[in-house]
Amino acid sequence: MIDRYIPRSWGPALLVAAVGIMALLPAILLGIPDGPDIFNHYRFAVPFYDAILAGDLYPSWLALSNLGYGDPSFRFYPPGLYYLLAAFRLLTGDWHTASLWTFTLLSVVGGLGAYFWASAFVPRHLAMWAGVLYAFAPYRVNEIYEASLLAEYAGGAVLPFAFAFVERVCRTNRRRDTAGLAAAYALLLLTHLPLTVVGSLSLGVYGLLCLEKGKACAALLRLVAAVALGLVASSPYWMRMIPELSWIWSNNILHNDWYDYRHHFLFIDFDSKHVGIWWANLLGLASIAMCLPALALIYRLPFEEKPARGARAAGLVTLLSLLMATPVSRPVWAVMPMLHEVQFPWRWLAVTSATGAIALAASLPLWKEAVRGPKRPLALIAFGGVIMAIALTLSSTMRAANYFAPTEFNSRLQSIPGSPSIPYWLPIWTTEPPEAMVNPLDIGGRAYRVASWKAERRIFDVAAGPATDARVRTFFYPHWTATANGQSLPVRPEKDGAILISLPAEAVSVTLEFIEPTQVRVATIMGITGWISIFLLFAFGSRKPKSHARFI
Repeated sequence: MIDRYIPRSWGPALLVAAVGIMALLPAILLGIPDGPDIFNHYRFAVPFYDAILAGDLYPSWLALSNLGYGDPSFRFYPPGLYYLLAAFRLLTGDWHTASLWTFTLLSVVGGLGAYFWASAFVPRHLAMWAGVLYAFAPYRVNEIYEASLLAEYAGGAVLPFAFAFVERVCRTNRRRDTAGLAAAYALLLLTHLPLTVVGSLSLGVYGLLCLEKGKACAALLRLVAAVALGLVASSPYWMRMIPELSWIWSNNILHNDWYDYRHHFLFIDFDSKHVGIWWANLLGLASIAMCLPALALIYRLPFEEKPARGARAAGLVTLLSLLMATPVSRPVWAVMPMLHEVQFPWRWLAVTSATGAIALAASLPLWKEAVRGPKRPLALIAFGGVIMAIALTLSSTMRAANYFAPTEFNSRLQSIPGSPSIPYWLPIWTTEPPEAMVNPLDIGGRAYRVASWKAERRIFDVAAGPATDARVRTFFYPHWTATANGQSLPVRPEKDGAILISLPAEAVSVTLEFIEPTQVRVATIMGITGWISIFLLFAFGSRKPKSHARFI
């Protein structure tokens, strides 16, 4: 009867989706999990949503933070998660409910991504296990329940699709797959930068391992074209972020030991009293226990079968990701400066979680054979490691988490406006803390009236008086411009980073406005063009590849 409404072939995918919901069941029942960075994310999300309601679809300045001085963090942190949270906030009218819908959707999408990827080289009933294992991978569950790595969790929902489309681009010649990879790569970049860095390296290695003899050059061109199109689609973010990296304190903050990657390799310090280091080591051991069965047998996959090439490549990338999280990879980190921006080598476990789930699902038939033969004890030990890893997820991560009830969570969000930002995002002209100002302006003895005070545009009228400086309760940033009567007014930073505007003696109406540079407007056009191109490629690029019905 049910087959009349739901095709039987959908069964595995529906089961994966149900397991994705189950992975968030403790949060659904008990509340939003607490974590060290939980409210840092909502420092972005709440004003981001308010700005969108006010008509600013991509805000440039977080105006209320730091006692009203603001900061440019909107320009540097990828906006993907905050658009999703804002959409659910608009639909539900409540941040707690919106967050639960967002996290649950990301869990389901991530599991379906792993299923979609694995279905390229194993039957659906085995691909289903890839989605299930990914939903409950120790590190992935930790992202949402303990560490509140919300943007990384969102990026982890996109990463399996990027791997899946890399595999398909290498194996087929469909423009639709090229469009899929471009979209996945753009969304990854728009969601989480550290995961984009480690993910890009992993995707590159995976793509090289999936190349087929005689087709390598054409496949490489398609891969490069997909990444280029993904960069174009995401250009409204990175084209305004990269040129301004030298304008924030990030480079100085990185000298802090906590942000120094050399102190965060797995298994270099088991005696540390810092709970983060101790817990990262435990997650590393659990991830190894979960992936070891796949790594033990992945070499036995039939490499001569083209679709199976992707499964073996997933196993090799799993091994690579584990090594990159340990001190063994120090020479690689030393010669690749972009890896330093990842800050925590244990972030590679996000890749391990995805690729390990795929490799483990692909190796299940081999372990099934082992259970029936003389290697039965070894097989039982291997499966025992997987069960122990999932048990850690259920007990030490989900059960031990602290949860915010809806009223408590929404109440805590009320304290976000005006709260200090992470020093990482402050303009380099600032000193901490800024001088508290009761009023938005300080113009000495001259009278003034605020006509309008919005996040990125302020208008105030100043009475005649001695020429002086107006101190504005806003941090200086080069894109702030001041004009009066059609003339530009000099703008410079005070010693603590506040804006100083030089005022003439006559009465003036001053407009202080945050003006985006030309490249941002160009990037907006590029981004729109990129997404239109992706849509057209996907809609009209349905040329079918050769059948691999045995594996799909």
